[in-house]
Amino acid sequence: MGPLILALAACAGSPPDAQVDERVSAMVRDLAEEGLSEEELLARQERAFELFQEAMDRYQAVEARALAEAMHRRAQATWSVFCVEGALRRAGDYDGAREALSRHLERSLAPDERTAVLLRRAIVAAGAGWTRQERADLGRGLARGASDAYQMLGRLALAQGRRDEARRLFGALLERNPGDPSAAPPWALRGFGLALLVQGDEPLHRSPR
Repeated sequence: MGPLILALAACAGSPPDAQVDERVSAMVRDLAEEGLSEEELLARQERAFELFQEAMDRYQAVEARALAEAMHRRAQATWSVFCVEGALRRAGDYDGAREALSRHLERSLAPDERTAVLLRRAIVAAGAGWTRQERADLGRGLARGASDAYQMLGRLALAQGRRDEARRLFGALLERNPGDPSAAPPWALRGFGLALLVQGDEPLHRSPR
């Protein structure tokens, strides 16, 4: 048994899961309290985030969502909306996850944050099988010069057999690091190499000889 479970089991009179629920409820109430100083709110957000991570690790979808939404109501930040999105996506609520990110994109965000939210929304779409939405958000990320957009679109092109497109996308990342291709983003060199293979020559698809 892990240390968290052992500690909870030691609490008199309550089974571990019930004790976790009580902690979550108390934390949600603490985050909603008015009149907190900046330092007090920061400390509570940090404790809430730790508890959120525990809930995610234990696949406690209801608890994770309650904590994420409580944090986001106070922070209204990109990190907190990512918590909401993560909890919803973990629970299979892709519509809710996309909606949360879309609402956040209506805010005034720094360019890097906006790009990160667009790419996260593309990941949600990929998980849900919404290829058109995935490509649209990746295209927006590509227009903003995001390396991850190049990698994700390159992977998608490879999966769909569009090798020329995959070579262009992965090759663009290699061109940013002409002296040291290994310094390019992790999928760039590998993806470019796969895109160079003749159709049917991928190692996993070769016929036995």
